[in-house]
Amino acid sequence: MQSSFPSAHDAPALTAHHRGFSLLTEDGEFLTLPAQEVRERLHTMPCPLIVHAPSIARKLGIQPPGQPSPWLDLLELYAFVYPATPLAPTPRGLA
Repeated sequence: MQSSFPSAHDAPALTAHHRGFSLLTEDGEFLTLPAQEVRERLHTMPCPLIVHAPSIARKLGIQPPGQPSPWLDLLELYAFVYPATPLAPTPRGLA
């Protein structure tokens, strides 16, 4: 994984669903990938935008990233901006 953090506008977005993972690349390409391919791509792609890093890591079968996280976790940003405001830890919950 690259060490520099991209602009959020240029970062790829990664979500998990029941059939695997969806990745919107920094080039605008939308891919549906199995966990194995996502694990391989994580080492070469820029820091992805995700929702709930521990859940994504569990679904990928890897250890959750340490702090500071190499992923841009939108749920962490929400918790920082709106402390003590409940929501479901999913992309739909943030919408």
